[in-house]
Amino acid sequence: MDALGNDSAVSRVAGAIAEPARTKMLCSLMDGHARTSTEMAVIAEVSASTASAHLARLKADGLIRLHTQGRHRYYSLADAQVAGAIEALMVIGHNVAPRFVCATPTRLQFARTCYDHMAAPWRCGFTTISWRRVGWHRALPGRGPTH
Repeated sequence: MDALGNDSAVSRVAGAIAEPARTKMLCSLMDGHARTSTEMAVIAEVSASTASAHLARLKADGLIRLHTQGRHRYYSLADAQVAGAIEALMVIGHNVAPRFVCATPTRLQFARTCYDHMAAPWRCGFTTISWRRVGWHRALPGRGPTH
């Protein structure tokens, strides 16, 4: 396969994994258990018909296998290479996008001004000017805004 063919194949597989519902499906199969399309729909939080379309895409791209047992159909990862690729992407994804940690000081969380204060300060009887005069530490429940 030439370089252009490799690029196309990688892009196709990456596109299949990029959809969050399909990613959830693939991650759920990492434990080695085969699952039905109904289970996969619940895991991916999509309808049964949408899950069926996602599973067809994953199967067409060679990421999962279909196992038929009587009238039941089960899906599993195609092989250990797929599991390794998903695992590697999970590691990279965790390192690239660290979780947001709120660093807002507690005192600033109390300094919010509600819409009533800006538009109609007479509704609660506590204006922004009096908020600044009293200070956040004194504007506790019962002493400041009534909401």
